[in-house]
Amino acid sequence: MNRWWEKKQVIDQLVNWSYGLHKAHPHQRIISLGQSASWIVLGAGMIRKLRGKDANIGFIPFTGAFFEREDESESPHMEFNERTLERPPTDRLIPYFNLLSTMNAKPDDLGQAPKKVVIAEMIKSGNGLASFLDVMSRSDQFGFDPKHLDNIELYIYDTNPVLNKDSIKIEGRDKPFDIRRVLLNPLESDLMENITPHNRADDTSSRLVPMYRLSASAGEKGLEIIPNQDVRSKIKAAIHREIQRREQEANYRASHPA
Repeated sequence: MNRWWEKKQVIDQLVNWSYGLHKAHPHQRIISLGQSASWIVLGAGMIRKLRGKDANIGFIPFTGAFFEREDESESPHMEFNERTLERPPTDRLIPYFNLLSTMNAKPDDLGQAPKKVVIAEMIKSGNGLASFLDVMSRSDQFGFDPKHLDNIELYIYDTNPVLNKDSIKIEGRDKPFDIRRVLLNPLESDLMENITPHNRADDTSSRLVPMYRLSASAGEKGLEIIPNQDVRSKIKAAIHREIQRREQEANYRASHPA
């Protein structure tokens, strides 16, 4: 049986998302939060490079959900309750911010960009995204300025759009985070989840972004490097072929008007 990156209809949809993301944010730095939108972000970078621009993309490892969405809230924003026993203590946050520093992705880096930085993510409940935003909002404990988070935009693929709320409220932060949502139908949601193996980082994984488990209850901590270079190379090649084909067709049509 063909794996997902060997199916034309899957690559077609993934590349469609890449073009949509690039069109929405053609000049901004785009960062994938964890694995979920990583192949889409990579595709957007390929489009830019084929058009003679810098890819200007990045990937932030993050695996953790120590908040739970409050679906009964009458607030206009998505709101979350803390899972107290799972929130990471300071000793887990220090190495995580050190990692972000090596990736030019700590709050100060995001805030100093000439244009707003786009963080792309897939959500079902939003618990993981809320957890990440909470961590970044508490960065003043480590010498960073959380106000720099005003310089990010959230581009969200929503696989479970039960609540039509386009902002996320984090406790302790006055200003909510606005989100731009791409609502996925059930078929698109299934496809998205098939290409995002969240909980595997082994020889069979098709992950692009290493895992970084960040919660008090995580049995392991630190970055898990993904060993499967061969699979990732095949996926990159499949995405690049389709984007290159589309770019060549577009250039041909532009030079041969009807």
